[in-house]
Amino acid sequence: MSHTSTVSRQKRAVTKPRRVDFFMQMQDLRCVLLAAAGLSTAAIAGKTGLTECQVSYRLGKSEQGRRRGDPTQRSLYRQGMSPIASLVVALASGSGPIREQVTERLYKRGLYTPKSR
Repeated sequence: MSHTSTVSRQKRAVTKPRRVDFFMQMQDLRCVLLAAAGLSTAAIAGKTGLTECQVSYRLGKSEQGRRRGDPTQRSLYRQGMSPIASLVVALASGSGPIREQVTERLYKRGLYTPKSR
């Protein structure tokens, strides 16, 4: 008895793995930046199109400096020393370029008067 299968197998495009490079590959850099912003591994995978394993590998590579004593991106964020942490604080406190743009537009429309010193 011969059994023939009618299941068609779809060939998946197999690509050669590439080297992780945070300076030349935007996808690798996005992983680190999203992790510094506090996103989970699953959320980063959803945003970048990588698998969770690939995201974890890239985050591990980016944090290898921890073993040498260098601060990691996540620890810098928690300490408030990373560029993303500075941006979050600026947005939350109402200072920075966004506030300047809003006050400028309101001033032009006559809806804002700056405080006199």
